[in-house]
Amino acid sequence: MFDISADQISRIENVLSGVHRGASVAIRNANKRALTAAKTAGINQTKARYTLKQGEITKAVRIKSTGNIGRIEAKGHRIKLTNFNLQPTAPITTPRGGKVTVEVVKGKPVAMPHAYYQFLGVYPAGVFFHEKGSSKSTEFMGPAVAEILGRKATIKLMEETAQKVFYDRSEHEIMRLLSGIGGSRNK
Repeated sequence: MFDISADQISRIENVLSGVHRGASVAIRNANKRALTAAKTAGINQTKARYTLKQGEITKAVRIKSTGNIGRIEAKGHRIKLTNFNLQPTAPITTPRGGKVTVEVVKGKPVAMPHAYYQFLGVYPAGVFFHEKGSSKSTEFMGPAVAEILGRKATIKLMEETAQKVFYDRSEHEIMRLLSGIGGSRNK
């Protein structure tokens, strides 16, 4: 979460007092741009650290904004290990076949000696393990996108990016509105 200080808002309002709805337009546009930049920074940092496919990240992260208030949301369930770097690359057709190695965090592959990568019935392929003393198989899952984006370093980067972009864009919006582009002057 990044904060817009009262000083920033009053400065924008004072400078744009002669432009009809100028302050609200400038703040809204700068806020949207800041949220978009923060979302991009979070996704880029996630791609740099995890082997997760980009499509899984982008479909789970959304920007919600109403007027001058906005937020970045990450929703979704835990992600199947098949969306990360997985060896073998195709499901094994033989029962209990092959070793499974998954790399969720780049450069840190994890061997899963009792796991197998198969289709189980009508379900999509997945990485499963067999519970001792039971005929039941359970699927291993990776983290959810919300967990990945919720790391302190990622949140800090997103906040810093949003704060910087908001300041830069508010200056740009002030200049744009004062030059008569995108607003109407009070007469």
